[in-house]
Amino acid sequence: MDVEKEQENIKKEVMSRVSLAKNTLPTIFSQTKTYFEQTLDLLASNYGNSQIKEFQKGLVTFLDAAQKQMTAGIDCFLNSNFDELKITKSPRAKKTYRLVKSGCRDYVALHRPPNKDYVFSFVFHRLSVSLYFPPLLQLRYHDMLALFAGWRASDEGERKGIPFMTTVHPWQVIAYAVTRPGNLRIFLTALNLPKPPTLPTLQFIVVAEDYLQEWPGRLGKKVAQYFIQQNELRLGYLTWFLGDGVQYTEQFKIAIGDKQVALPPQLSREVIDEAYRVGFGQLLDLLNFSKWEILKNFTVYRGPVHAHIYSKKFNLFFIRRQLDLRATARFRTKEDAEAFQRLLKEKGIDSHVTPHWKTRKGKRYIDAYCVNLERNSVLKLAEQNPEWRQGLIKLANKHDLRNLQPRTPTLQRLLELVENPPLQPLMQT
Repeated sequence: MDVEKEQENIKKEVMSRVSLAKNTLPTIFSQTKTYFEQTLDLLASNYGNSQIKEFQKGLVTFLDAAQKQMTAGIDCFLNSNFDELKITKSPRAKKTYRLVKSGCRDYVALHRPPNKDYVFSFVFHRLSVSLYFPPLLQLRYHDMLALFAGWRASDEGERKGIPFMTTVHPWQVIAYAVTRPGNLRIFLTALNLPKPPTLPTLQFIVVAEDYLQEWPGRLGKKVAQYFIQQNELRLGYLTWFLGDGVQYTEQFKIAIGDKQVALPPQLSREVIDEAYRVGFGQLLDLLNFSKWEILKNFTVYRGPVHAHIYSKKFNLFFIRRQLDLRATARFRTKEDAEAFQRLLKEKGIDSHVTPHWKTRKGKRYIDAYCVNLERNSVLKLAEQNPEWRQGLIKLANKHDLRNLQPRTPTLQRLLELVENPPLQPLMQT
């Protein structure tokens, strides 16, 4: 493919994703603000600290202003012809390009990792706010140092000696603020534009302005990793896993460079115990995110996977041959099964009833009736209910779904719910 044709295809793909992003932007911001509001309310209530409410108010006000500026930037970009869009080299990164339009200060960054498709992100100009996050944990110095080391071993960077965290996860914004409290500068730098049906994500950078990076320089990440391993720092392994932990496996794994390193199984239990000992585990419970729950469930699970709705236990299944997802519950009579089916229908959950056959002494007979949920109903329940998301986590661990190919839409959505649960009110069942 010649360069001109490739550039035209890139422009078409980018414009398609930017258009989708504009349509989903209100939902993304609404869910993000709801998560911050509800989670910070919990922290303020549990820790009796009114300064958290001030942090919450400042952050939500910032998100409202950022949404307006992002919308204006996207509109400027969309109101253009292909001839007005130009692909230029990024002045900072050798392997990154920019799709720019004259008159728009925001642009789309284009990056192509080796042997992979292009990665697109809409980059925004000077969206930031300065806020103060109060200390909540009474930690000893070496415990704090261990938590710092874990962040540095994974996601944390440094600029001019000041540490910062880049993340697309709202829970990580709060977790990082808890471990590095004080004056923070929070940037909203980009809207990542993944391939549909995956939704765009907001990219945050949190700068801890009151700190100097303990492990500076290009080798700082490796030095922090070595520091954790040599001193067997359980809290260091915790934040290392929260940053670069490998999910969907049945082992406690972290990423070191391009490799996935399995850690001793008993270490995950020791990490959790240490987190609760210093009070960080109790705080992480309030943040309600899957990675912490995955860590707490790092036991090799081979048994049946269950989840309840309206006090009825459903068995969850992943059918590997068909790469499909189902759930079923048994009832003694057809009338009971159909009554429960109607109850689900009232809540917008589709299901169907089938007889359950058994054979005895050569004769087949019906011993129960099953209410069956197909993939869309299971995924819908997992979007709304934390117990069903835990069921998906167990299925992902049980079948090692992260490494399963091909990545069908059902499998893709299942893994998205495991890693990035929706930031919305939960369905009460």
